[in-house]
Amino acid sequence: RNLLLSSLQDAVLDAASAQSVDMKLMFQLMSLRDNQSNVLRSFVKLRDTLAKTPELEIFQVAKQQNPILDQSVDTNFLVGWMISRAQKVGASQTVEDLETYLSQADIELTERLLIEGISLEAAIELPGYILRPWRTVPVSDDVYRIKVRQFFGGSEPDIAIERIHVQQPMHFRPWSLPPNKLPLSIQPIWDVARLAALLSGSGITLHGQMIEGPSWAPWKAYSSSFGRDQRRLSVPRALTVDLSTELESLVVKFSSLDEFVRERLRLPMDRLSNSRCACFNFVDRAIELGVAVESLFVPQRLGEGISRTIRARAAIFLGSTAEQRRDISEKMKWFYDLRSMAVHSGRLDDKQLRKELREDTEKLKIFEFVEDQLVFGIKKIILIGEPDWEELEIGNS
Repeated sequence: RNLLLSSLQDAVLDAASAQSVDMKLMFQLMSLRDNQSNVLRSFVKLRDTLAKTPELEIFQVAKQQNPILDQSVDTNFLVGWMISRAQKVGASQTVEDLETYLSQADIELTERLLIEGISLEAAIELPGYILRPWRTVPVSDDVYRIKVRQFFGGSEPDIAIERIHVQQPMHFRPWSLPPNKLPLSIQPIWDVARLAALLSGSGITLHGQMIEGPSWAPWKAYSSSFGRDQRRLSVPRALTVDLSTELESLVVKFSSLDEFVRERLRLPMDRLSNSRCACFNFVDRAIELGVAVESLFVPQRLGEGISRTIRARAAIFLGSTAEQRRDISEKMKWFYDLRSMAVHSGRLDDKQLRKELREDTEKLKIFEFVEDQLVFGIKKIILIGEPDWEELEIGNS
């Protein structure tokens, strides 16, 4: 232990910065792996000391079990973690942390889904989840890397949705059979994002996903980025604290639904979000909204009369008075005119549209009206259940 502590102290003195993402320190760690002639002697000494410690054999050409994708670790990874940790808490505490990790029966991991398009003033706690403003997420090395990208033209998420997983800190060899497990599904935490977008009026983009261990543990984080569709624009909309109670109710109720129902509702929620991201690209907006409307109100395939069926079902299910039903039916018909033209011609030709839809402001009002009806319809199905659509029509014909 004393030799390890001394080696770590020497390496920390030579380390160039307070964050392991720093270019100089990163160069040293890469050279430790690829070209040792350029590496500081203290780094080599620390690596050799770790390699000769029997208790740390689990880091020799190994994989660390991760809920999504098992991560490769080795002594060089351990060198980087120890230096970064020691710069924050000191060499002695870092060695104690390593010893604690080796003795742990379970470890607590934090999954984060990184979202663009929703703004928060403060964290919102839900059963099993926390929504945080990105600026308040504790800064680890991996969070720091994402934050640094904005200085090189990259984007940052607006919020992080978190959930906790507890598992045994398991290591195994790449040539050994890995533990039998299914990769962690993204859907439950993604459903929270969908419902938050539904309430806030946001069109959201999935920025990335990460799973981190506690700061005191030599746990290799999993991090992925989902790329960026340049045609989409996620303009942040506020999810206010006064909506937190309704969000909690929707999350709890949605998670209790049958998986078939959840899967069915994900499609209109995703397409509604896509429509909001389309902004003033009215063709894309009409097409995305059309898919959302059809998937919500016509779950069974119809051959003909789909426009009439949607108008009737939406009016009956969403309207509470005769006047409201007439209004919903009429505006759904107008919307379907826009949707049909967008699908079949790829453009919205004002000359062929009814006069009420020739101005962009009027088109926008129709899109926003349909989006509002979708939100109401999805919430209603989540909270009170889905009707038998055919019986609904027959009973009100």
